[in-house]
Amino acid sequence: MDYRSLPAPVANHDFFGGHSRFYMKMKCFVPVLLALLLLLAFPTLAEEDYPEDWDLGPATPTDLACAHEHTEAVYYFYDSPSYTPMDENIHKVSGTAYVEVRCLDCGEILITEEETYAEEIRPHTFKNNACPLCGFRLRVKETEPPAAGSSASGSGQALLHGESSASGLESFTLSNADLAEMESGGVVTALARPARGRAAVALDVKRMQAQTRTSGMNLCLDLLEQEDGSFFVGLWLEKDGKKLSLPDKAGVTLRFYEEKTPPLQVTLSPSGSDELREADAVWNDGGFWSVTYQAEGTYFLKQ
Repeated sequence: MDYRSLPAPVANHDFFGGHSRFYMKMKCFVPVLLALLLLLAFPTLAEEDYPEDWDLGPATPTDLACAHEHTEAVYYFYDSPSYTPMDENIHKVSGTAYVEVRCLDCGEILITEEETYAEEIRPHTFKNNACPLCGFRLRVKETEPPAAGSSASGSGQALLHGESSASGLESFTLSNADLAEMESGGVVTALARPARGRAAVALDVKRMQAQTRTSGMNLCLDLLEQEDGSFFVGLWLEKDGKKLSLPDKAGVTLRFYEEKTPPLQVTLSPSGSDELREADAVWNDGGFWSVTYQAEGTYFLKQ
């Protein structure tokens, strides 16, 4: 046989060399294939990290670079701020405060700082005709009867008219018959109010009528309202022009028709004494401060 006619055998290095090139190509292709599979699977994995109703929503003004053209300052007062009434609608708040300046368009807080003194005008918060923050009270007009000894319909109140002296002192005298007539007419309170009208004495008709009926005396009252706002009051029982005793103080109340912020006290300087007495004044929605009568002397409001 002529061995030269047979095909030449493939060299060992050609056979293994060809397989080596295939293996090298597979080593490069497999990582690329894995990377592609991971990229395809990533959206599914990402969705599992968020709630089903996750919604980023439309772009906000902040996303679009808001120009912050519309802003407001918000004050947070602390450390016992002061409240000062301005009128029947507003009061002023002042003191130490944190201040935030925020954008009204996008809501971003632009500035946060502390001010040792800041002021802001705010509306009243009324409760029972009074603002608990600044103490302002709405003035409620008191209904008074037009004539002495008569009561307005449904008011239960009678306005007394006294006699005035040259010094401005006004004197009132009520007999048991006067008081009995008022009580039978439905009058509950007899009001002695001087011409200036800034103060008055309110008498419990039933109590006063009982005292004068038992004693057979007249009830006498002297009032003098001073320019400085002080109010002299003298009250006693008399018979035949002589002072005999003092009436029941529980049936006598002083009224001051002034709008002042609470708390208020009424100071009494008793006649013939250097002693000063003080009592808390109570606000009445009828438009006045009241305090129980204590003794003859000069009374005045104290802030």
